[in-house]
Amino acid sequence: TVEYPHYGLNVDGKNFALARRWLEACQVPQHGWTRNYKTALLYFRDPSGNLLEIYCSGDFPAASTFPRGIKQGGSYNTDYASLYYNWRG
Repeated sequence: TVEYPHYGLNVDGKNFALARRWLEACQVPQHGWTRNYKTALLYFRDPSGNLLEIYCSGDFPAASTFPRGIKQGGSYNTDYASLYYNWRG
């Protein structure tokens, strides 16, 4: 499974945090990471399996806790296959 195609949404830090908490509350598998410890990216899938990305391009302090992407010199590589889930239980 690969990163493309996917749909991306650019949000501010407050809405990024809200979306992340909501997805966690709904038990939707997700992967958060950073390019530079200031911006944040979050990948997840909708119930139909479409890959979605939420991107916070502004300064997001919590991004300092996210792993850095492999293409940016870090060791994190998103496992896109692990983002599939059965929403009907």
